[in-house]
Parts: sequence; structure tokens; C-alpha cells
Amino acid sequence: MKRVILIFLLTVVSVFAEIKTELSSYKVITGAEGNIERVSSEQGLPGDILEYVFYIKNDTSEAIYNVNPIIPIPNGTTLIDDKIFPQNNFKVSLNGRDFLEFPIIQNGLEVPLSNYRAVLWEISQLNTGIDMNLKLQVKINSGN
Repeated sequence: MKRVILIFLLTVVSVFAEIKTELSSYKVITGAEGNIERVSSEQGLPGDILEYVFYIKNDTSEAIYNVNPIIPIPNGTTLIDDKIFPQNNFKVSLNGRDFLEFPIIQNGLEVPLSNYRAVLWEISQLNTGIDMNLKLQVKINSGN
């Protein structure tokens, strides 16, 4: 029994080893002329805009089906809803586990964007050799 489980685990690792993923974060700065610059986001202050980019590439020899990448939204930040990219086939979560259509409605009201904790994209098929960037932006809340 242990041998079968070990073989299964090795197979899973080898399949996923050919799917490349990377999550990066940047601070978004708008210059005086309106140009946008992305810089390292190791530290941020209230009011700063952060951008998270999830890169995924299928380097396998076959298409991958039902891929659901997730970008977590840090506590103390507010999701900027028009900066979710792509703007289709995504769901949002208030707890990082349960995902619903955007916007989430509770008691007849839209849940505040500061309550969202993750965004999940539903990618039905990622063909071989294809790569994608999924993005979202958040604003760091004030300390009040």
C-alpha cells in the first residue's frame, strides 16, 4: 500500500513540475505626467497601490483543464475592482476558501471591497506552450 501511494505522489510532482507559476508584487506609482511605474513592494504605506501578478505557463505536452489560480488579498488592503485582469471568469472570496460571483451580496447589500480576501480565475483550458498573466490591484488601508 505504501508503494502505491509513493508512486502516485511522484507522478503528481512530475506533472506539475512542467507547469510554471510565479506570484510577483509591485508598488504602482503614477508620475506627474500620468505615466505608471511599477517598483519593488517590500514596504508600503497607507494609500499605496499594490499590484499582484500571477504568471502561469503550460510547458507540458498536453492541454491542462480546469486550472484555478488564486491570488490572495492581504489583510489591511482593499481590492480595486476595476483592476482585476482579466475581467472575466473570476470569482472572489471573503475567507480564501469559498468563492462566489462578484460582487458578493449579503443581506441585500454589496460586501465592501475591503472584506475580500482572494480572487480565483476559472481557466477551462490552458493549451501547451501558452502563458498567462493574471493581475489585481489593492490599496493599503489607512491605520484608522
